[in-house]
Amino acid sequence: MAAGLDLSWFQHEVGAGASAFEPSNGRKQWQFPVQNPEQYTHIRPALPAGVSRLVSADRLQLWEKLSFPAWFDNSMLNDFTLCELKGWYSHFKKIQIKVLNEHLHFGGAFAKALETARQSYFGEGAPLWRAEVAGLEALWSAFGNAQFHPDVIKTLDRLEAAYVSFLTTYPLDSDPVVPVILSGKPAIEFGFAIPLPNVRHPETGEPILYVGRFDMLAQFQAAHWVYDDKTATSLGNQFQFKWSLSPQMSGYIWAAQQYGHPVGGALVRGTGILKTEIKHQTVPTYRSARQLEMWLARTEYYIARAIEAWRANSFTPAFNESCSMYRGCQYKMLCESNGNPSALIEQYYAERNWDPMKRNQEQDDETVTVAGEFEQPM
Repeated sequence: MAAGLDLSWFQHEVGAGASAFEPSNGRKQWQFPVQNPEQYTHIRPALPAGVSRLVSADRLQLWEKLSFPAWFDNSMLNDFTLCELKGWYSHFKKIQIKVLNEHLHFGGAFAKALETARQSYFGEGAPLWRAEVAGLEALWSAFGNAQFHPDVIKTLDRLEAAYVSFLTTYPLDSDPVVPVILSGKPAIEFGFAIPLPNVRHPETGEPILYVGRFDMLAQFQAAHWVYDDKTATSLGNQFQFKWSLSPQMSGYIWAAQQYGHPVGGALVRGTGILKTEIKHQTVPTYRSARQLEMWLARTEYYIARAIEAWRANSFTPAFNESCSMYRGCQYKMLCESNGNPSALIEQYYAERNWDPMKRNQEQDDETVTVAGEFEQPM
């Protein structure tokens, strides 16, 4: 251990040159070539039935044990696969940095404006002008008085321009993409909560739920589609190729099918926010039955990994390029600290209580709600 570096809040589970043997109880015990092996010996907990050992024993043990989530969504899986420790901070410890993220704030306000306009027009039967104004009022309310760095292009002016440009390009009264009507209501903000078939909660034994929300279950060219709006800084080929194997879209399509809807693909509409212009692009993406089976296997695989990490109370930091993606991971300062990061957490982070049963909550990737106002999953 380097001099002056206090890592007492971490406990090494495995050291250099460790060897393992299997005692009679079937649990793996690690032995170390050190003078006081009792300081480092760690007996790993048994795995749940049917779950193989999926991760290396070379990981770091955390200083507190927290409850395992009852549900997972795409954001949770994405964080965990990028970095187990990021997943722990965000979805187990449930903290987020206090600094407002202009991209999330801008995207959330844009989504709220479109949702309100659609609900007003398709759900309440409002005239076109009234629905457009309702969306604009929702935009102003959602954006509020947020102030960002002068170099940031995602300002209120650009948000208003994006909203007007979107409804000019895709008018509510003539857009060929319209919401499906379910039980007399337009399927706008389609939420879901579906038990996964092969993974159980390690504390309750109940099925773990896969939850999410997409902007609309849509009808286009006599077919049903998952529909989702996205804001971006650039469109074109890069935006188009992004969705071909996107686990987020795969999960949405899979979920819609569980509710009995004959959905085979998703329509992703991108709005590009540039300094001098606003651009739009619609990307269709399809999923075969085999691709959805692969998505489900991947999803359950990473949840099983999370269960094992939780049982060991040991989540491995990535320490790779993901630490610097998108101007840096919000938890990077905690990994860079020379000791217990509790003081940093208290000063720079806020509690993030997010309930998938509630609507309109800010989330890194998506606002998740539980559907049931339309139908129950099959």
